[in-house]
Amino acid sequence: MLRHVLIGSAIGALTAAAACASFSADPGPGMSAPDADVEANAPDGGSAWAPCATRPKHDQAHFCDDFDDTSVGITTQWSGTLLTDGGSLDATAQALTPPRAMVSFISAGNTGTEAALHEIFDQVGVAAASRILVDFEVRIVTPPTVLDGGSNYSHLTVLDFGPPECVTLNGGLRQRAIELSFKTAKGFGGDLKGLQGCPDGGPEDYVSFDTLLTPASFMDRFHRVRLEVNRTSCPVTDGGTTPFSATVTIDEERVACVGIRIDPFAAAKPLNLHLGVYTGPGPEHSEQLNIYDNVQVTIE
Repeated sequence: MLRHVLIGSAIGALTAAAACASFSADPGPGMSAPDADVEANAPDGGSAWAPCATRPKHDQAHFCDDFDDTSVGITTQWSGTLLTDGGSLDATAQALTPPRAMVSFISAGNTGTEAALHEIFDQVGVAAASRILVDFEVRIVTPPTVLDGGSNYSHLTVLDFGPPECVTLNGGLRQRAIELSFKTAKGFGGDLKGLQGCPDGGPEDYVSFDTLLTPASFMDRFHRVRLEVNRTSCPVTDGGTTPFSATVTIDEERVACVGIRIDPFAAAKPLNLHLGVYTGPGPEHSEQLNIYDNVQVTIE
């Protein structure tokens, strides 16, 4: 059980009595619940993580960071950081694979707060690919909660494909992205924005999926999350009627597959991966802290 996490003098020592909850929720019709006994170690499905230092230097098609190179900073391997007031990134020894992992922390408040790494991938390589795999391990130490009666959400990761064809949310927001989040009213889920296609000025292009998995489900240990974007359909959920899809698995068990109608590989700008906590403006949100380890991106 995780008892304490040191993430630098700016934040100090945080103590978390992490709930030893296992995945027991029913993810929905046609989908099996994740098994808590599955080893959450390697994105390739094996039982052991191959350290990034033993692999060929990462390029535009393959990215790997296990945060274990102590000769460099925790953000060195990435294109940059996305930090706002109240957000911080640091190293911790509470890692799935020693010696360290990455901590994303945001303090409580009522404005949009972010503490994330981001990595940019060349659009030429993405356009020629048949699938995109994003794998990482995450353990939630301080989960999002509802404060002052407000509803709250917290991103785990965002895959940003570039500008969409039309408005994707009320108020004129334009995004083409897949977001994996915790929503305090619904649990773990995601949003697909700008990926279904619509006429200019047409209806919102915004599709969501939800599961019954709660933040407490991710507090007992590290859990492996995979987001896979494919040039194939979702045969179970949409009968193969869409040409592309996004599939989410946790500890090698599928929890969602959502059909995509327009080509996500043909975006007008480079693919951008965000990894870390983000919560939007609105009712006051709680303090949140996630630990990430063993990040791998494959574009092939």
